[in-house]
Amino acid sequence: MAALLADLRNASARGALPGLVWALSSTEAGVPIELPPGTPIPEVAGGWVWLHFNLADHSGISFLGGLRELPRESITLLKAHDEIPQIHFSDMGHFGVICDLKRELGAAGEDLGSLHFIMTGKVLITARRSSLNAAGLTRQRILAGLRVPTVEDLFSIIIEQVVDGLDVYTEKISREVDSLEDRIISGSIGDTRGRLARHRRSTVRLRRHISELRLLFQRIERSGRRADVPERIMHLATELLQESELLDRDAASLSDRTRQLQDEVIALLAEETNKHLRVLSVLSIVFLPPTFIAGLFGMNLHGMLFAGHELGFWGAVGLAMLSSVAVLFVLRRIGILTW
Repeated sequence: MAALLADLRNASARGALPGLVWALSSTEAGVPIELPPGTPIPEVAGGWVWLHFNLADHSGISFLGGLRELPRESITLLKAHDEIPQIHFSDMGHFGVICDLKRELGAAGEDLGSLHFIMTGKVLITARRSSLNAAGLTRQRILAGLRVPTVEDLFSIIIEQVVDGLDVYTEKISREVDSLEDRIISGSIGDTRGRLARHRRSTVRLRRHISELRLLFQRIERSGRRADVPERIMHLATELLQESELLDRDAASLSDRTRQLQDEVIALLAEETNKHLRVLSVLSIVFLPPTFIAGLFGMNLHGMLFAGHELGFWGAVGLAMLSSVAVLFVLRRIGILTW
């Protein structure tokens, strides 16, 4: 760990930290210090150092790959673009991937991104290809005065922000589904079908992501017998496993609601379509006799009824109207029409 800090200090002193988004360190008391670009990383006695990199800058991956004190498997994971949540424990440090909501215009978005992390000694290195919610919120909380004693506590806060972000996102979808449900009950369908389809797609992805997080926490718990798993992370995994189970139930309930509402919208649309087809069918039946009469009188043959009468045209029109009235009367008698 001392060699890693020495390499980082030397690189920062030369201004050679490519792809670095921000750098934070803390004193032994947990007081945070943000390091401006080009500022050398200070000596760390009882505190920690957090370096956050942008993997879209390929020179950053090359720089991290050149640090000899980092686990080689962690660098391979960075280059592999692997987005499956996972955590690995080794003698050189702990590393893995956590999926998080992307950050858009200062708030959490709907798409998911991957946060790579490497935690070794008192150094936490995180890296991402797009701006993420949990890392950004953790940095804001630290700069606002949050005391973080150890690097394990720092990593725990990031994981908690991931779960909290998913919880807030679930509540947001639930409120929008409530609004759509009120519209459907009132009979106002409008664009609810497309919005429900989008929310259902989001809940399916959300459930998949929450399930992956639950598996990650379960793996950490199963690895608890190993001496190289920090006690703080073990305790965090136990807490968040219970919270993720509740979150998974909420997401499952939300997914079922969106599916039921979709079925109800489809049923309402089918009912409305049937009403329109009913009207068209009745109109077709009503105008069928007049159409037949018009076609009959359109034949240019001798002996045609009303052919020699001055009001023959109006007689044919009256006969056509009487036929429509007769059809309407029959439809009412047999119960097809109620008006």
